[in-house]
Amino acid sequence: MPKKQCDELALSYHSALFRLSQGLGDEKDLWALSAMMEMVAIGLEMSRLSQALKDQGLATLRDTISGLMRAVWRGHDGKSWGLDGDTLQLMRDIVTEHDKQVASAAHAEVEVWVSEAYRRASGKGVFAIDVDGDVRNILDVPADSVFLTALKNNKNNVRVDGVRA
Repeated sequence: MPKKQCDELALSYHSALFRLSQGLGDEKDLWALSAMMEMVAIGLEMSRLSQALKDQGLATLRDTISGLMRAVWRGHDGKSWGLDGDTLQLMRDIVTEHDKQVASAAHAEVEVWVSEAYRRASGKGVFAIDVDGDVRNILDVPADSVFLTALKNNKNNVRVDGVRA
């Protein structure tokens, strides 16, 4: 991916985060950040970090995804799309981590990450999202998405069930 395109993407992530931090964001901003988080997760998975550091990073992503989903449901209920305080700080940390990953990764590494993201996106399935017993949303996302895996394994009473593969 050309440097200019990487810079434009990074700016879009920072802009989305700023809008959400001001309570001005929308669903598009949340999904942009979730796509960025998928790339952070792929970068973590493919990194040379110890398994403990990878697990710690993925746990942070999982907690942040739960916060993003809470914002989605608030927005769909006509309330603010903004992030709550804990999620906002976690998201700031993840955007910073993404900036570091892209800055320190070799061009070939980024190409592998992007290829993996495309591979995952080609295996889409439809998934129901259940929050505290109330099915609220259907996601059309990759079946092996880190995003889905994190939701499936979260600790915030959110359950993900495959509707069709």
